[in-house]
Amino acid sequence: MAAVSEGTLLWTPPEALQQRSRMRHYMTRLAQHRGLRFDTYDALWRWSVADLEGFWGSLWEYFGIEASAPYTRVLGRREMPGAQWFPGARLNYAQHALRQAGTLAGSSGQGTEGAAASAAGQAVARTAAGPAGGAGPGGAGSSGSGGRGGTGGPAVIYQSELRPLDRLSW
Repeated sequence: MAAVSEGTLLWTPPEALQQRSRMRHYMTRLAQHRGLRFDTYDALWRWSVADLEGFWGSLWEYFGIEASAPYTRVLGRREMPGAQWFPGARLNYAQHALRQAGTLAGSSGQGTEGAAASAAGQAVARTAAGPAGGAGPGGAGSSGSGGRGGTGGPAVIYQSELRPLDRLSW
């Protein structure tokens, strides 16, 4: 077996696979909706690091994030650590988690309703367990004071409770 040195390209997907990829779909949408055309992944990457607000705002739109209160800007504070993303936005984490579960189930042929019901059942079980199950304000699964050393864990909270997006930690 031949030695591989750093920087050696090991594999390139066939053109047909590239054309069907999520990345190509996203690049096509950027061209159609924002007039941004990228011929290569490298060109897309360069834009994504040069125009943080444009890139992350386009992802918000592309993935159809629904917020009960809109963000005031994409990047409120740039300092790292402590960057503030999408200040002002409020969204329901459970709504998006269940939507994603339904999308994944639909693509696997299991049926959207069954997977969404299963995900909803799991969310209800966590909620019913309360803080012991990691749900609820301040619990290990909320964006409150519990979890990882006071910074909060993922926002797995009561479905009806909304949290400011800039308080979510991953």
